[in-house]
Amino acid sequence: MKLLEYQGKKLFKKYGVPIGKNVLISAASKTYNLPTITYPIVLKSQVPVGERKHAGGVIVQKNKKSLKQNIKTLFNKPIHGHIPKHILIEEFTTATAQWYVSFSYSTDTRTPVLLISKDGGKPLTEAHAIPINLIWGITDFTLRAELKKIGIPYSSGLKTIIKNLWKLFNDEHALVAEINPLFVCDNDASTPHLSTGSNNPGKGAGFIAGDAKIILDDNVHDPSYRPMLELGGDIAILASGGGASLTNLDALMRHGGKPMNYVEYSGNPKADVVEALTKKVLSRPDIKG
Repeated sequence: MKLLEYQGKKLFKKYGVPIGKNVLISAASKTYNLPTITYPIVLKSQVPVGERKHAGGVIVQKNKKSLKQNIKTLFNKPIHGHIPKHILIEEFTTATAQWYVSFSYSTDTRTPVLLISKDGGKPLTEAHAIPINLIWGITDFTLRAELKKIGIPYSSGLKTIIKNLWKLFNDEHALVAEINPLFVCDNDASTPHLSTGSNNPGKGAGFIAGDAKIILDDNVHDPSYRPMLELGGDIAILASGGGASLTNLDALMRHGGKPMNYVEYSGNPKADVVEALTKKVLSRPDIKG
């Protein structure tokens, strides 16, 4: 489940990742509730694809002139086949640098990894990867040493953002939690308009998440996503864990039972996910057990 930018930024706000002042407008609204934030502003088409700027889905608006026309243009402009239902309007952020920070999973290390780069604000082909030990998590000394390798100054502000993003990644069962770009600014990140000119960006600087890419695990967040294998019997199966599930299916069939289906909910999902899946399985009219 890939979230739109504004949905991802709601999670950023929830977990203490700084975002710029913004307002969301809907295509369904006949009269747009235009923002009172200060110009220049950025109009962003809310579609589930990357590289929106190159596709014409991002407009920098310097003043009120032609604002409504540009909003109308974005609402009617397809971006890689997607027509936006919302536009996010944000205050323009002037930054000294743009970095990249994300958490995802690595098939090489079979662990979550922190990816970080000084070349944010564009699609990346490579970034510095830091495997995360699930027992220790992200330690300050490891983070300090790894940032030094790639020339990014260690700061309490950056450490807090990385640890808060890590908490979001875990608590929300995300597959990807990405900030690209992470704006590095001279003064406090709570200030929407920020100056340039730092000789050492990042050391004592403020930060603002310029974009949000969040992909959640469908197996946890969407019970309807769970594939259900139809087996033709009349005994409903709601299983947890692959090996144990198959053992129980074997035992059921050995004793003459006929399984109606196979669906499982391993991965420690939330209670409401299991509840919804249980209702889905038990609502079948043809079950006897």
